[in-house]
Amino acid sequence: MRRFIYGLAALGSSLLMAIGLPLAAKAAATVTVTPQSMDGWAFVDDTNDTTVTATGHMIKGPGTPPLGIGSAELETTSPIDGQALMKNAYAGRKFSDLTTLTYSTYVKAGNGTIAPSVQFSVDKDVTDSITSWQGRVVFEPYLNGTVTDGQWQSWAANNGNWWLTKPGLFNDTCPQSSPCTLNDLISAFPNIGVNGGSNAQILFKAGSGWTTQFVGDVDALTVAFSGNPTTYDFEPYQIASTTDQCKNNGYKDVRDGDGQEFKNQGQCVSWVQHNVNGNGQGNTQHQSAATNNNPSF
Repeated sequence: MRRFIYGLAALGSSLLMAIGLPLAAKAAATVTVTPQSMDGWAFVDDTNDTTVTATGHMIKGPGTPPLGIGSAELETTSPIDGQALMKNAYAGRKFSDLTTLTYSTYVKAGNGTIAPSVQFSVDKDVTDSITSWQGRVVFEPYLNGTVTDGQWQSWAANNGNWWLTKPGLFNDTCPQSSPCTLNDLISAFPNIGVNGGSNAQILFKAGSGWTTQFVGDVDALTVAFSGNPTTYDFEPYQIASTTDQCKNNGYKDVRDGDGQEFKNQGQCVSWVQHNVNGNGQGNTQHQSAATNNNPSF
């Protein structure tokens, strides 16, 4: 597998760790990832190391996703095609500190076996100064249960079987033909973890050797390294929930409950006041506010 370096990700709430605080004081954070606010995530053509020919996108559905109304979709069209959704994150974190790694998949078109994997870029020893590319460590659903097309399934990857894309750099440990657990890797390499700097990656991947054309989706990724978990909710758009989101042209980046765009700030504010603050039903206020151009909200 090849690597893609797309620069340092923006440091957002998804990467904040409440270091030094008691565990009881830590609350799970949910980050909504949309095309307008990707939080450092990027769709990548992993075969050619570029975003230009990436085919992934955010969609509504399929079915009833585990979080929100949407998910991130990956599609491959040939055996050499490899498509990914990745983020530069968790640099230098040890796998021995990984306490939670769960996500959900939905296969629209597959073969009853394949489903999107979750992967980290890997470093044999995150405490040394070597941060050269050492491949990835890969969790694949079919190695950890039965993949059923046409329904959402959840996977507890931190407790599952993984394989290394470059086992030769790890004393031939955990090749794809003989996967192992993260605990096995930790026993062999106590300081193994996520590669550092611009090589740091967490990603979903579909393809690269899959002989069947594939279309599938991922959602509800939860990650925790020794502390506060972060959950990523992949959505095609963000539904307005506060009037502040409507201000300063923010109405252009949010939608109503039916996924409709707002025509102006006043329409957005009115919809929130009726449907969120007032617990109204449907889009009654949205329709009545269609001609409201009041910029004073």
